[in-house]
Amino acid sequence: MRMTQDDSVTAVGPMPTPPRVGACWGSIFAGTFIAVGAWLLLHLLGMGIGLTAIQPHEPGSLRSVGIGTGVWTLIAPILALFVGGLAVGKLARPLDRAGGVIHGAVLWALATVASITLLWMALTAIIGGAVSAGASVASATAGSAVAAVSGGAGAELTPESLGLSTDDLLAPVNRRLQSEGKPAITGDQLMGAARNALRTSVREGRFDRQLAVNALAENTALSPAEAADIADRLGRGYDARMQAFADTARTRALEAAEGTGKALLGLSLAMVLGLGAAVGGALVSVVLHRRQLARASRRTYERIE
Repeated sequence: MRMTQDDSVTAVGPMPTPPRVGACWGSIFAGTFIAVGAWLLLHLLGMGIGLTAIQPHEPGSLRSVGIGTGVWTLIAPILALFVGGLAVGKLARPLDRAGGVIHGAVLWALATVASITLLWMALTAIIGGAVSAGASVASATAGSAVAAVSGGAGAELTPESLGLSTDDLLAPVNRRLQSEGKPAITGDQLMGAARNALRTSVREGRFDRQLAVNALAENTALSPAEAADIADRLGRGYDARMQAFADTARTRALEAAEGTGKALLGLSLAMVLGLGAAVGGALVSVVLHRRQLARASRRTYERIE
């Protein structure tokens, strides 16, 4: 029997590693820490540069610095999540494209929750300090504040503040009194008689017409009909002022709701961009890893040939 020798060589490159099945939590947590740390670093860097750019003698510089800081606040988390995505894609190898997307999305979710938690803790600390400072100031001025509220509420509510003129209110009354040879009623006398009714209105949130009529009739030379007429005009002025206050409060509430809606839309857009950055970073790592494997395979084939 004759033996034959086969001198042919089969060139075989490095066998590709099958993609990972399941999540690599170690790489996800590592990428999350990297993303949060990078975000804090970039945020502090941007805030520091922005604050040092403020010109104390140029108030207009504050607006431009505020705009720049706001833009950087949006860009910084996107860059940080992209870096975290690169890290998780690098550490969790081998990954296919779907695995890279999933790992990047999980990284984004954890980093977002961690960032919101840190932000909430910072805001809580700031608000707590402000409340403590406000409480000390309030306790120091409590006596004067109470006196101002209790003694000044009725004085602030005057016919002029209700859109009425004391001269117009008292003109027909004073003409009658002059024809009868009696002294005229002054605006201070009118306010002195109606002060209790106005204070009660402020306290109860409604105008007590009968109380005003009785006070005017008892403490001035007004006839019951004149007291009722002036009380009616004061009541209409009070109702108009309260309606104006309600309209203003409603408008401000709607403006606040609109501003909150815009802020939520901006936050949603930032979160979507952050998700895209994290997923994009992970996919870039997957693509780079595949290219490295392809180059390694070509070098192996060239050495064999």
